[in-house]
Amino acid sequence: MSNFNKVIITGNLVANPELKQIGDNNQVVKVRLASNRSYPTKSGESKTDTVFLDCEMWGKRAKVVSDYLKKGDPILFEGHLRQDTWETEGGEKRNK
Repeated sequence: MSNFNKVIITGNLVANPELKQIGDNNQVVKVRLASNRSYPTKSGESKTDTVFLDCEMWGKRAKVVSDYLKKGDPILFEGHLRQDTWETEGGEKRNK
């Protein structure tokens, strides 16, 4: 079976985009977005869960996002998932 890693998610920016220059010809923008999911509980009341995601875009799209979007704006991302793993100074393993 082949692998498939694709995500489409909508949400709102929780901070202004952070644009960084990488080398001479490339840029990356980092954003954090909040995406809500509403669903009914067994008792019939409505409940909402919020997921916070760190996302990044590269190249020309990075500049466009940086120029035109700000905290609170809605956004739709299409891309793939990547997990970062590291170890703290205390030896604790972390990932996001």
